[in-house]
Amino acid sequence: MPCREEAVGLEEKAATFRAQSGLTGFSYIVALTEDAQGGPATAADSAAYAKVLGLTGFPVTADVAEQLVPVTPWNGKARPGKCVLTPTMEMLKCYVGEDDTAAFDAILAHAGK
Repeated sequence: MPCREEAVGLEEKAATFRAQSGLTGFSYIVALTEDAQGGPATAADSAAYAKVLGLTGFPVTADVAEQLVPVTPWNGKARPGKCVLTPTMEMLKCYVGEDDTAAFDAILAHAGK
């Protein structure tokens, strides 16, 4: 799986953010948009991805119907693509890259912290 490095450290980032912000409900949700060959991701792909990386602290799912990218500002090309969602699934911000600082700031602002 070529995108393994994109998910390394997410559980630690989430734990650190929860501890520093007091937002205990914070979680990443990983959604695979393609399989290792560039085709549509399947449920089996997401289960294998979670297992290989040992991701247990948040959901890992697959965009089987290929509906996520078209409804976000992310074009699906640059990786990793990330979107910040509220608990009611309102999209606050989408961005690309490993630095989640701006995303965490958007979450804190939305939470009134």
